[in-house]
Amino acid sequence: MPRLFLLLSVALTAGCASWSGGGGGDEVAEMEAAATRPPLPGGDKARRGEFPAVPFADTSWALSPEAQQSVKEMAKALRQRLETVVLTGGASVSPPEYARQLGQLRAAEVRRLLLAHGIPEARVVAAGYGQDLSGRGDLDRVEVSLAPAPAVAARP
Repeated sequence: MPRLFLLLSVALTAGCASWSGGGGGDEVAEMEAAATRPPLPGGDKARRGEFPAVPFADTSWALSPEAQQSVKEMAKALRQRLETVVLTGGASVSPPEYARQLGQLRAAEVRRLLLAHGIPEARVVAAGYGQDLSGRGDLDRVEVSLAPAPAVAARP
């Protein structure tokens, strides 16, 4: 299973290098950026808003004590569910490639903490969107979305 995650991470990272677009405020730029992002697991079925975004300081990927507590509480709630957790990291720094890398580090840090608190590795996907993170507000955050769990084939 770690190979699958690695392949997914590499595919997402490779696709991120060519993203362009919105810094979060302009609706036209937002739509253009959304059109160039590779799809994440769950696609249109992924839901945001059930859990708050995880905030970060300007150029840091370290979680504050408050953010660590928030992720710990999130993990406690997620252990009772089966959905795939999709983490998308943003950053407001320049150039855009650095912002994408910083967003990836932030999403990976939230993922690491979720795994440490008992969420199975196969259920958590992390991607860096940098300046292309959708939504409004501060880009220095990791958005948490939930996607339907993949169907498991019945075994004979």
